Amino acid sequence: MPVKLKQVGGFLALICLSLLLLLLGSFVYYYLQNIRPYQQYTKQLLTQAKLENHQLPHNVTMMMNVLFYCDENRKNNQPSCHHHKDSYVTDLIFLDTANTIPINTKHNLSKTFRKMMVTYFMAIRLSESEKNTIICKLQWFGKYTDTRGRVGDIKGCQQLSQFYFNQPLDTLNLEQATTLTAFIRNPNLLQNPDKLKERQHSLQKKYRQIYLSTQTKPD
Repeated sequence: MPVKLKQVGGFLALICLSLLLLLLGSFVYYYLQNIRPYQQYTKQLLTQAKLENHQLPHNVTMMMNVLFYCDENRKNNQPSCHHHKDSYVTDLIFLDTANTIPINTKHNLSKTFRKMMVTYFMAIRLSESEKNTIICKLQWFGKYTDTRGRVGDIKGCQQLSQFYFNQPLDTLNLEQATTLTAFIRNPNLLQNPDKLKERQHSLQKKYRQIYLSTQTKPD
């Protein structure tokens, strides 16, 4: 009888070990297929942003700071305001990596892990200029049709500047930079001139309040 119990115990132990190895193997496979490529791409993206973060023109940088500026009163009354730029950058990275490394939409777990991974990398504390660089690099502004009838995407501030102003990003004056910034977070304004004017006026007013009315400058 004790011999049989030992045999049964050994058999159960073998089953448990097999299940554990199977679970471990499944986790490693999932990581290699779904997490690691995404992790490497995100790291590459952020490293590139660190290298390019001094290339944004001053006028564009200034208006982007105005766009995402959050004064102390709003911080006190609306705690989420302090993190709204980080949240926006996180969403842009998530969407860009999802387009580059497709997510299996049937598995919400993949989305959850990838979102967590972006949040983790954002915790590395990117500088404000690096966040601006990522926004200007990844922001999607819509589609265009060229003279030959070919359809393409307008992605990034540089492409938008060429498309909308027919000039490089680093040549934009303050008024043009205000217009370009107005399209961030709301690309639909490209098809709505009236709403665009309202948005421009709002940003200009905010700019005067931040840079001209006081000595306070956005972080």
